[in-house]
Amino acid sequence: MSTSNEGLLSKKIASNTLWIIAQKFITLGGGFLVASATARYLGPENFGILAYALSLFSLIAVTGHLGLGNLAIRELVRDRDGASEILGTIAITKFCGLAIGALIMLIFSLYTLQYDKTLSLVLLPFVFALLFRISDIFDFWYQSITLAKTIAICNVIAFMAAAIYSLYGIYFGKDLIWFSFNVLILNITLFFIFFYSYYFRPNVPPVSLWRFDFPRLKSLGRPAILVLLGTFFSLLSLKVDQLMLHSMVGPKELGIYSIAAQLSEVWIFIPTAMIISIFPTLISMRSSSLDSYKNELQKIFSAMSAMAYILIF
Repeated sequence: MSTSNEGLLSKKIASNTLWIIAQKFITLGGGFLVASATARYLGPENFGILAYALSLFSLIAVTGHLGLGNLAIRELVRDRDGASEILGTIAITKFCGLAIGALIMLIFSLYTLQYDKTLSLVLLPFVFALLFRISDIFDFWYQSITLAKTIAICNVIAFMAAAIYSLYGIYFGKDLIWFSFNVLILNITLFFIFFYSYYFRPNVPPVSLWRFDFPRLKSLGRPAILVLLGTFFSLLSLKVDQLMLHSMVGPKELGIYSIAAQLSEVWIFIPTAMIISIFPTLISMRSSSLDSYKNELQKIFSAMSAMAYILIF
């Protein structure tokens, strides 16, 4: 077993895991309830159109992921002195990727205008929502210093804003286009809350000092490509069924299916919470003791396997 400061059962990691589990429980559990209420209000067909737009949004958002998430956290843990350079490089690269994704979404929206005006209008808010996904850069920083409390609070506040927006639309009888702005509200709120919490926090690399460094990006590029491909195909396996259903049988059947899919996907938050909390510690551990790193990694795999079997049965 590792020391109390670095082991899987350390108080800091346990606290961070609990914060993330609480956040995921609220956002995923609450999100399922809000989605169910929205589906009941909109009806299967309109909710299917919305689900199709969300699936497409998730896939195109990979252009902003670029495989740099965990790599950014790893570099921030290893090189605190170069944090401004790392954050600046990742932020600019990520924003360029998101801008490309927004352009793709816009082109697709304009293309669908000729045969489905409703879907075209539903897709437009997602174009701008992509640009605000740049808030992930603040999430990376907080993960690198194992500060899940701030991440959880920011995500829960943003979720509450989006949930209230949707419930308001249901109560006052708004149309489908109103609900398409939900993701935009969520991402705008999350960006400004993260920015505010970071900007006024002491002992962080000031945003004004962030700078782009091409050699740094070049060193990250090669492993990032493999991570990007893994992320893309992982998302593809989760969302391609919904895209296919929309094309094959229509939005009504997709609306029914997407609610069931959310119910099955909600359990992913447990291993996600563990990995987010443990990842920075594993990086430090690998540099100091390879044997301890391997032991802790085996414990993580065993714990996740046990949880998977419990959920199956």
